Amino acid sequence: MVEYSNPKELLTSFLHQLDDFSALDTFKFLAEASNQHYHSYQITYWTLDKEFKTLLVEIDLLKGKMSFGPWGTCAMETVKL
Repeated sequence: MVEYSNPKELLTSFLHQLDDFSALDTFKFLAEASNQHYHSYQITYWTLDKEFKTLLVEIDLLKGKMSFGPWGTCAMETVKL
């Protein structure tokens, strides 16, 4: 199982790796979609082109992976933590 102490720090560092990230707008923990080993977040940010984007980010602590994709779509990309 993967441990992380500060989810906002982990996700903020992830956002800075996106090609179009400019500034974080909101960071929301989705308690209704989360449990002890699976955490979901809604993140909105501004792009370099001044567009507003919303991502769904899911962290699976047991499998040590993070999945992310545009809010409201089924398309998700997965990376190892």
